[in-house]
Amino acid sequence: MPKKVATLSEFERQVAERFEEILNRRFKSVREFSNASGIAYQTLHEILNQKQRIHMGHLGKIIEGLGGEFITLFTDRKYVPEDTIPSLDDPHGTEFTAVPTVSPATCGSSGAILENEIQGFKYFDSQFLKGLKDPLLTHASGDSMYPYIQDGDLILIDRSTDSRERPDTRHFYLVDNPEISEEVAISVKRVKLCGDRLVLVPQNPSYDISEIRIKGRSLLDIVLGKVVWVGRELDVNGV
Repeated sequence: MPKKVATLSEFERQVAERFEEILNRRFKSVREFSNASGIAYQTLHEILNQKQRIHMGHLGKIIEGLGGEFITLFTDRKYVPEDTIPSLDDPHGTEFTAVPTVSPATCGSSGAILENEIQGFKYFDSQFLKGLKDPLLTHASGDSMYPYIQDGDLILIDRSTDSRERPDTRHFYLVDNPEISEEVAISVKRVKLCGDRLVLVPQNPSYDISEIRIKGRSLLDIVLGKVVWVGRELDVNGV
């Protein structure tokens, strides 16, 4: 029986194409990178020909093998040669961590994020992420938290158990409300725990305060994470 060819997303195809461009420029052959990275030659050949997905185990070895240039796998940014940036051994250097971007619903997953759920990556200063548990990026929907968070904003979510079990009214949280329609079930709100009820408070006065009964349910199934950072693309046409 012939081997089934993996169906790659557009993002995965772009990563494979960029990987091939870097490999052809930096290494004499696929075999050389195979020996350097520890990835089997046949596996690399199938990845480069877009017949196999890049699994997380392979991705780690590819990133290690490419060094600082790995960043060009995921963005259109030009690679800055290592001799022009601070060394990771330099106490004044900056170390970065890749954070995956996923759908709001995926933020509720208690297990590992599957490869096909990742829409892309953004890079943050590792010190900035220190103390966050399994951070994820997702896009906000709607304007209930306007002006602080707008429709389409990219938000960074801290999924630590402590921040979710002890919500603070000063912060915003990604909340899953199963009592309303699936299309708008996941949203960002301020939250307040009142006995067996979780009160959801919008920032925009055009929206009403609502509540969720949590009796017999885990708060972790409702409060998916705390919003710790917000970013948006500047619309120069609207300025």
